[in-house]
Amino acid sequence: MSIFRNHLPIMGASGQSTGEYEIKYSARFDRDNSASLIKTFGTPTDQKKWTLSAWTKIPQISTESTGGQTFIDTGTTAGSEALASMGSSYAGYEYIYFWDRTSSSYNWRLQTNHAYKDPAAWYHVVFHYDSAQLVNAERAKIFVNGLRVTDFAHEDYPSLNYNGRINTASQAHGLMKQQYSSSPAYREGMLAEYHFMDGYIYGPEYFGKFDDNNNWIPIQVTGVSYGNNGFYFPFSNSSNFGEDFSGNDNDFASNGLDAHDQLTDTPSNNFARYNSIGTSDDRGTTTQANLKNANLQFNSGGPAYVIGLTIDNHMLDGGKWYFEICLKTSSGFNTTIGFRNADNGDDTPSIEVESDGQIKKDSGNEGSATGAFSDGDIIGIRLDWSNTASRKISFYKNNTIITGQQTFSDSSSIAGFMFYSRESGSGATHHLNTGQNGTFNGNKTAQGNSDGNGIGDFFYSVPADHLAICSRNLFE
Repeated sequence: MSIFRNHLPIMGASGQSTGEYEIKYSARFDRDNSASLIKTFGTPTDQKKWTLSAWTKIPQISTESTGGQTFIDTGTTAGSEALASMGSSYAGYEYIYFWDRTSSSYNWRLQTNHAYKDPAAWYHVVFHYDSAQLVNAERAKIFVNGLRVTDFAHEDYPSLNYNGRINTASQAHGLMKQQYSSSPAYREGMLAEYHFMDGYIYGPEYFGKFDDNNNWIPIQVTGVSYGNNGFYFPFSNSSNFGEDFSGNDNDFASNGLDAHDQLTDTPSNNFARYNSIGTSDDRGTTTQANLKNANLQFNSGGPAYVIGLTIDNHMLDGGKWYFEICLKTSSGFNTTIGFRNADNGDDTPSIEVESDGQIKKDSGNEGSATGAFSDGDIIGIRLDWSNTASRKISFYKNNTIITGQQTFSDSSSIAGFMFYSRESGSGATHHLNTGQNGTFNGNKTAQGNSDGNGIGDFFYSVPADHLAICSRNLFE
């Protein structure tokens, strides 16, 4: 899991103080389900001018060659299309692409030189297209977290008054889908608070602001016009993710999205999730987990260090925390869930539970094995780290404690203690819930148990004084 405090995009997505605008929902897109939103556009207000604004949480792309977020894509044939996207190009890093091409020849192209690579962060992106501008560099713009991007690996602008493919009448437009292909590539990730304005240019200040700590946070969008083809998706209708709330009724067809794809993990309250970036911040290693479903599903095929919750960055120091993992399998489990030395991932120190219900501490058994994990079991992890010199960890199976509470004594020789998950059982998957995923990706019926601050949707009652691991509980 990962949710780091001293990082601008995450702080920009942390819980705001009372009175700030709250984004309540996000949409999770799973490429295996062909999740996407599609609409054929009508006559535009101005084909030469539009604004797109969206918040996104990027996936962990360790095993995919065509990942990333496609904010909008349109075209007729391969090589003749236009898009605005964040996509994987090298070792899973996310670059921003904004271009239009014909027969694989670019009519214009912007590609960022900077890679956006933190899957724990919410990023805010704004795209401007305004080909009527006399200065060529004003005809296409990209903003990230309130700041204009000026460092590009490729920088070619539209010609004056060029009618781009995006915002073209009678043309199908896709969100999270490569629209032009008969066998399209679907994208993986999360979107929140999506606006498209046809015929109007609005700067990032219409969608967000810097708070007193210089973090970019969302604001209520007011005083804007959407034009003929414009739309606004707050993703508040879990039975119709493509419902337009701009007043235009420009609803999109919703494909491959179920009610459990509506999450409360948003830029206003950022929840922890699986993250296989190592402490070296290298997404190109062979030890990455096979993560799916917006990093809330971990597939077998380890080993995998799924990190976060490290002691050395004091992220959870002084607190009590709770999260759950639902285990699913078509055959059997070969599981390790627990905490290990962040320096080298070895067994000293370590506190773990294995698939036979055996607690291990520093490679030695604690008590006896309590019984093998079964399909549908829910493992609860309870952390009492209020005493930073003696941290307490408890594992539960289906709400019954396994062996007993374990204690880890901190040492200056240990750089950190990281959450670790490994699964090599046949067809086995782990489904994480730190409060945002009460159905465990549709595998359970949500039970609606929240923490003492009224946050989260857990299967079992949250232990007294323990909290969901999210930005609002961490920073407020």
